[in-house]
Amino acid sequence: MKAVDPKQIQELRQDHTGRLLLRAYRQFADTASQKLQARGHQISTSAIGLIPHIDLNGTRASDLTDRAGISKQAIGVLITELETAKYVQRQPDNTDKRASIITFTEQGMGLLQDAYEIKKEIETDYEKKLGKHHMNSLRSALRYLLEPEE
Repeated sequence: MKAVDPKQIQELRQDHTGRLLLRAYRQFADTASQKLQARGHQISTSAIGLIPHIDLNGTRASDLTDRAGISKQAIGVLITELETAKYVQRQPDNTDKRASIITFTEQGMGLLQDAYEIKKEIETDYEKKLGKHHMNSLRSALRYLLEPEE
């Protein structure tokens, strides 16, 4: 087996595509969270991260577990946080008495509106940094990478 160079391994760990995408996502999420908090939305970054997984017409808590890729217990904590902040509410699932549907409240819809405006602000900042051509290329490349393979 070839000798391992710790310095080279460390450089490889930091500069591969997966790590760069993760770091870019975290930076986007942290910036969005700070801007939401500046607008008066006092919820954790983790709870904010659950928002995109909730459909406008409601989503089962069990589906949120799959979508977010975290445990039932963690989903329960985040839903409770969002519920306490009055962004979502639990409603009975008419098709399964054991399940509940998580829906946005009016205040939650306001959060979504603020989040959309903040997303546009961040994208405008990215476009200033990258230029319109590179920003369009970035979006196109990401969409292409996310297409299912045939």
